[in-house]
Amino acid sequence: MSSAKSAAAAAPKTAPRPSSRAGKKKLPVKKGRDVLQGRLARQILQHMRDANLKIGDALTERTLANQFGVSRSPVRNALKLLTEQKAIKFEPATGYQVALDASALEAQLADVPDTAADTLYMTILRDRFAGRIDRLIGESELKRRYNVSSGLLMDVLLRMFDEGLIRRSQGHGWLFTPMVNTVEGYRASYEFRLALEPAAMQSSRYRIDPQQFERLYAEQMKLLKGEMGDLTGREFFEYNTRFHETLVEFSQNEFLLQAIRQHNQLRRVVEYESFFQRARVAESAREHLEVLDALKKGDLEWAGTLMRRHLQVAGQTLSAFGAAGAASAAKG
Repeated sequence: MSSAKSAAAAAPKTAPRPSSRAGKKKLPVKKGRDVLQGRLARQILQHMRDANLKIGDALTERTLANQFGVSRSPVRNALKLLTEQKAIKFEPATGYQVALDASALEAQLADVPDTAADTLYMTILRDRFAGRIDRLIGESELKRRYNVSSGLLMDVLLRMFDEGLIRRSQGHGWLFTPMVNTVEGYRASYEFRLALEPAAMQSSRYRIDPQQFERLYAEQMKLLKGEMGDLTGREFFEYNTRFHETLVEFSQNEFLLQAIRQHNQLRRVVEYESFFQRARVAESAREHLEVLDALKKGDLEWAGTLMRRHLQVAGQTLSAFGAAGAASAAKG
């Protein structure tokens, strides 16, 4: 924690001073919990649900840290938080274990609110997507616009920086990387994916992780059968990107994986806001399962062909659909 934050935490509470910006509503800050801790707790719950973990199944710090790309310390804090919430339990002899069945886990996940950082993160990205803020923007301007503390803003900016959404400008402030917020950009996005994802399957080091494979297959089967409930655009995007990123991860090529992960961050807002087609969920899942069936048979060439066909169909469909969606989002 920075010295500025430590000083702020140690300072005695005083009555709030009148604000000249009384008309602005300040985003709530989740006190007492680290931003990363709260986000990881949600991700661990989602992992427990999506992996169909049962009561008593083990959760290890190392595995979760590797999965989410963080050190073990924040994972440990997130697990302690989930222990307090009775979602998991800790036994000295066996470590952390799942403590909820599937239905209770779903309810627990639904009750987890977005943190103030999550809300600010999506608000900034929506505003950039719609053109309401410039590509180059300073921290002071962002603080005034969203009426948030320096600490909360910096947490969100560092998250965006880690995800490749922004970078430091040469002068001052932050520069957003190009977003997929036009139909032309969306088509270019699929051209990029067509060049990368099928090629990943031709890697000489391509190896399928059985546990991850079964998890993907179960998820896609549930999507096909409509067993995931009333999906939102955000939820569908997460299932979809997990499928595509995992198949690239099987290539054992960190450069390919890094490229697709960063690109998916650029797609995130437009997929959430504009291009979600509920009618395509089952069709997409069916195409995904065809790719997985080919991989299960060890036919990497045919799997790559099916992936290329899937991306071509999805790109053509969503580019046409997106013309209206992008215009709608820009107005909002």
